Amino acid sequence: MSRRKKIMLIIAWLVFATFALAYVCGNVPGAFPRPPESFAIWLSNLYGAQDAEALLDLELIYLFVVSFAVVFVCTAFVLFVWRRIHKPHDQAI
Repeated sequence: MSRRKKIMLIIAWLVFATFALAYVCGNVPGAFPRPPESFAIWLSNLYGAQDAEALLDLELIYLFVVSFAVVFVCTAFVLFVWRRIHKPHDQAI
């Protein structure tokens, strides 16, 4: 498989897995970590949330950012372990 196809496959995986994790965690109350209250207040002030609709938009953005971070870290870890296991070892003769 070419390098370009591998990169496109990884990007597609990151997008699909992020949306899937956000969907699952968004529909299961308490499954996703809530930010500390001081951070949430700071973020809502930074975003300029004035009403409930803007707060829901901000919550959705937070959900996608944290979902992407989790998926990215897990994928990077799996790829790192995969390369370490399947790396051709130098054989001393």
